[in-house]
Amino acid sequence: MSTLRTDTLVDKDHDADSIDVSELESGSAKAWVSFTGEGTVTINNDFNVNNIGDNGTGDYSINFSTNFANADYVFTGTFDDSWGSGSSCPHVMPQGNQGNTQNGNVCRIYTKDTQNGAVDARRAYVSFIGSQ
Repeated sequence: MSTLRTDTLVDKDHDADSIDVSELESGSAKAWVSFTGEGTVTINNDFNVNNIGDNGTGDYSINFSTNFANADYVFTGTFDDSWGSGSSCPHVMPQGNQGNTQNGNVCRIYTKDTQNGAVDARRAYVSFIGSQ
């Protein structure tokens, strides 16, 4: 295995397109997951996700393989629902107050429809960025 050690990456044609290596590390997704939330929760693909707990309709606990340094990471996500009527606008949001549902090793989320009702995700996609 080879090791490349550098502080700055520079585009081969343009010095103006350089970036400090620390920016790449801090701005990269440290965990992401694609999962099926209907019936038995199934992870379809992931990076740094150990498992997902099913806490009820549209209520999931995503457990990380490598913990974040604290609860100050951010996440974003979306999901497909099974309504099929086109009347829903699915969104992923923190479950409850951040202080009691998000910590360094787990993030608890809801998948909700336009009427703000919890619904099981046919397929959900969530990514996480922060310090580990």
